Amino acid sequence: MRFFFCGILFACACGTAMAQVEFVRTGDGYRIDDGRGLVVSGRIGGARIFRSVQLDGQPIGSFGLRVHYDFEGRRWMNGSRVVSADWCATNNTLTVRVAGKDRGFSFEAVEAIAFGSVRAQFRAEVLEVANTGTRPFPVKRVYFDTVAPYAAETEGADEKPFVVRDASGRPMASWRAWDGRVWGATTDSRRVSTWHCWLGAGGTAHADNALILDLDAPLAPGEVHRPAKAARISAVMFAKPGVNVRPSSAPAFADVPGRPRLFLRPEILPRLRDRCADGDLEGLYLSWHRAARQEIGVALPSEPPWLPKRQPDHAREYARAFRTVRPPTRAMQMAALVYQLGGDAAVGAEAKRRVLYYFGWDPKGPSSTLHNDEPAMSILRNGCRAYDWTYGLYTAEERAKIEACIVERARQVHSVLVRSKFHENPRNSHLGRQIGFLAEACCAIMPEHPEMREWYDYVMDVYRRLYPAWGTEDGGWNEGPHYWSAYMDFGLDSLTAVKLARGEDIVSTKPFFKATPWYFIYQCPPGSPISPFGDGWQAGPQRSTALRSFAVLHGDPVLLWFAERAGVSGVSGVRDLVLDPSLTGLVARPPENLPGTRCFPGEGLVMSHSCLTNAAEDVAFFFRSTPYGAVSHGHADQNAFCLSAYGEPLVIASGYYNYWGSPHHFKWMRQTQAKSAITYDGGKGQPYSASSVGRIVGFRAEGDRAEFSGEATAAYGGELTKARRDVVRLDRDLFLIRDDLASGEPRSFEFNLHATDKMRLDETAQRVTVVRPRATLDLRFVGGAPLRFSQTDRFAVELDEHVLRKDSGYPSQWHFRAATERVSEAEIVTLLEVRRPGEPSRVASVRQIDENGRRVVNVLLTDGRVLCGLGRGS
Repeated sequence: MRFFFCGILFACACGTAMAQVEFVRTGDGYRIDDGRGLVVSGRIGGARIFRSVQLDGQPIGSFGLRVHYDFEGRRWMNGSRVVSADWCATNNTLTVRVAGKDRGFSFEAVEAIAFGSVRAQFRAEVLEVANTGTRPFPVKRVYFDTVAPYAAETEGADEKPFVVRDASGRPMASWRAWDGRVWGATTDSRRVSTWHCWLGAGGTAHADNALILDLDAPLAPGEVHRPAKAARISAVMFAKPGVNVRPSSAPAFADVPGRPRLFLRPEILPRLRDRCADGDLEGLYLSWHRAARQEIGVALPSEPPWLPKRQPDHAREYARAFRTVRPPTRAMQMAALVYQLGGDAAVGAEAKRRVLYYFGWDPKGPSSTLHNDEPAMSILRNGCRAYDWTYGLYTAEERAKIEACIVERARQVHSVLVRSKFHENPRNSHLGRQIGFLAEACCAIMPEHPEMREWYDYVMDVYRRLYPAWGTEDGGWNEGPHYWSAYMDFGLDSLTAVKLARGEDIVSTKPFFKATPWYFIYQCPPGSPISPFGDGWQAGPQRSTALRSFAVLHGDPVLLWFAERAGVSGVSGVRDLVLDPSLTGLVARPPENLPGTRCFPGEGLVMSHSCLTNAAEDVAFFFRSTPYGAVSHGHADQNAFCLSAYGEPLVIASGYYNYWGSPHHFKWMRQTQAKSAITYDGGKGQPYSASSVGRIVGFRAEGDRAEFSGEATAAYGGELTKARRDVVRLDRDLFLIRDDLASGEPRSFEFNLHATDKMRLDETAQRVTVVRPRATLDLRFVGGAPLRFSQTDRFAVELDEHVLRKDSGYPSQWHFRAATERVSEAEIVTLLEVRRPGEPSRVASVRQIDENGRRVVNVLLTDGRVLCGLGRGS
């Protein structure tokens, strides 16, 4: 049996007392020894780093390994590095070799099969390791721990503690924090949950890891379990420090009474029906009912064919398949919802017709998850809801066929998740959707199909400890606001269904979900004319129903105010029915004293606003330099910026997302030359790669002034030796940007700017002007050698003739480039001034002066004030 752990290796060791060992410096690396035979050692050698970690001792079983690299805040899991592990039976030594470029790293053994009468927990983690070349590791801390019996350290626990022991009486499971105490344990029906935590400042309890074991019989609190053989370890949960974690006290699925099971629980359904019949939801229900009646008898699309293997044919047919299947399956879900709320038999029959039709497709055919995941997702998500809501309309034979198809499709999703090791590196965007659809499928039919319990446990483990891969605890999101809106909808749908059916509230226990609504608000405040960064629509106000749901789930009236300000009010889907502010008495309240500028360092984002609550008065600057690199729906846009003012787009991220994988999308839109970023030698930029990383290296904000910096040297794949961009918001409408650039050979460095309209160029004065009806941007290059200007309204890679979405059109965009002569290093300083139409410039003069070894940019305003931004040497 194989288990997936986070940072845990069950290996060898005798004795049960916990040991914590300090770091010991050696001549060529580091060494840890607990004095009883377990040893960790490491060394460095050569230009390409060779690392070896040895675990000396007698292992009980076999185990697997994972190596983490941590370089300047960016973590890889195995990545593209070469990792090998060898066991030497003669001296009981495990050696892990990691070959790759020099990066700080942490070694964690993470998978194990180690059952026996004696077990030990082992973890060694190298923390805070810098990029040090061949110098010794500057290791700050190393932790070592072994499993200990449960001690009488239970202050603060809500339940009586217990230890799971084997037949010989030895502890089978016990958890201890290496810098704290065992805090508590509890039982949940047939499941045992133990966790450790520690007490922080003010006595706050912080939880870290939890181990779940499935038992043959329920345990009472305080009861000691001595199984004849090892219990099956089904999951390991991980919550970041600072998160209070409580195991669920909800009943097992078999004990959840009644249908529907998804969203429309029997305890809330009567009230919803009353509201739809003659209450506040009557008008909405009638509109849904009319739409559902119009779908009765409509011809349904044929099953999509097998996809062609060659590109771009594959991408086009893939897009065509999901655009064909999505609408009728959504209509299937809506018909079932209308049937449940109002009881229209004809609408119910239509929902049943579609359920039988789509679950009649061969789950192993062209619509299988293994071949074309998009139609497969639409069928599983919409079909499971529709089936659950029309459950009473089917014969036993029909139910058997439908559920067999659901089980097979769910099995495929779980298989893909495990095969792709989503539990280790959950960065596959589509699988980030499918975990939720799998959870809903399990909620719908798991009691009748117990094999799905393992799949459900897998999904919930991922949600607890890893989800989402594209966001960190600061709430930022790497995939762009369009995909944030979509994936928060997917995630909130599934987690709300789980909460109502199972009682487990993931959203309220994870810091990411608490903070992430503010990412969307700062990225897309109500009425914002642009929504930069990532795939999706790059212009036009964005709105998200997720914002309203977050407001209800967190009980936050300010979030509700922003949602309503953006036009998100009322009900648009089933989640809105069950997450309704009126049910909790939540009333919108406008914000007070929100900071204008906010940094999300985990994703490398800074958003700076002069008036966050009113786009018509706002001057907004958006900046990105991310440690995630150029992956998935993110772009090669390290140190790129965008700018809007008074409801107008001034500096945009150019290109159109006509469909995934189109030549225009791959070769223009997600490339550096399509962004307001630095390129070189005729538009060459950052490779589209996970290694094309950036990071925010400085941030400070107070009032209307903000200062932040992005470091993107690594993003250029070794072609540049320096690529740093410093931004100073001098005032609400004045920005200073300094690009510090260098290369090992002479290059022409290029400053790019993109706009919706043709720009006015004055190469003699080194000035560029962007004019919109309600705002003007005046950009001037300050100091240094003159730059060569060019402008075009042509994309380097045009939209192809097979564009599938033409509903909104693709208007021309304009692309400006200012290039240096061929030099080995360059400093490009720009001053950006935003004005309303007809307003005169506030800038009297700009000059650079040397001040105590620093080059300072002084901006003299017409009112006599002097605003300073520091340049090179600061």
